[in-house]
Amino acid sequence: MKNVAKKAYTNVSDLAHYLVVRVIPFREDHKIIGNILLFAINQLIQFEKMSLV
Repeated sequence: MKNVAKKAYTNVSDLAHYLVVRVIPFREDHKIIGNILLFAINQLIQFEKMSLV
């Protein structure tokens, strides 16, 4: 179950919350998160293994 949860990108909501707290409008936040997820999926990278740097 843990592996399934990781593949489901459960930390995405944490990132979305972080961006909203940083005063990024929700629509822009949604677009940013969507682009990050598409990149991760296309590169076969788990979201949890992506770096902020």
